[in-house]
Amino acid sequence: LGLKTGIISAVGSDNAGQEIINNLKLKKVETANIKVYKNKKSSFSVIISYKGERTIFVYHAYEPQNFILPKSLNTRWLYLGPMAKGYERIFNQIVSFVVKNNIKVAINPGAVQIKNGLNSFGGLLHLIEIIFLNREEAQSISGLPGFPTIREMAKAINLSGPKTVVITDGEKGAYVYQENEFFKVGSYPGHRIDATGAGDAFASAFLAQMFYSNNLRDALKWGVTNSASVIEK
Repeated sequence: LGLKTGIISAVGSDNAGQEIINNLKLKKVETANIKVYKNKKSSFSVIISYKGERTIFVYHAYEPQNFILPKSLNTRWLYLGPMAKGYERIFNQIVSFVVKNNIKVAINPGAVQIKNGLNSFGGLLHLIEIIFLNREEAQSISGLPGFPTIREMAKAINLSGPKTVVITDGEKGAYVYQENEFFKVGSYPGHRIDATGAGDAFASAFLAQMFYSNNLRDALKWGVTNSASVIEK
């Protein structure tokens, strides 16, 4: 997508950790802020894929406070992925970090954050520029009972702090809500082989378009197109 990117994370000194770093370098992702733990194994996942859908079992070898937050970053955006227990401490560090460095924040919360709810985000909640969720996550984190519409869920989350709420709904398409603006695009037609990584592909393309033009409609189109390119392989 033409952007310079880097990653802040932690791996072990095993073969898997080295392979992760090597693969990132091949993709020209900056790896200077990956912490390598000697004589420890890397985190890993087991993925069960069935008829185009998947379930992922994740083992987090390191808590988020093990990551290295550099004193400064020459970046316009910080994208937070799913984190293990203990994420609250690094969220607190990120608050002062992004304010000091004038960085915009996008977040794709994981199961641990969804379960704990938006209030557990602390001061970071009102600094979130974009939050990415699927429909089930949106209903859980919005706290709305019954069968709320996607617009109702997005509005509730928006009122809690995040400026832009993006909700994906599989083959039904994707939605974005910002300051009473509400858009939808349908999914890109294609043969679904494996949905693993579809959400990440969507979020990366959406964020790239926002970086370039800040156009919500085009960002949705980029997201569903990039997502389709992943599920077809």
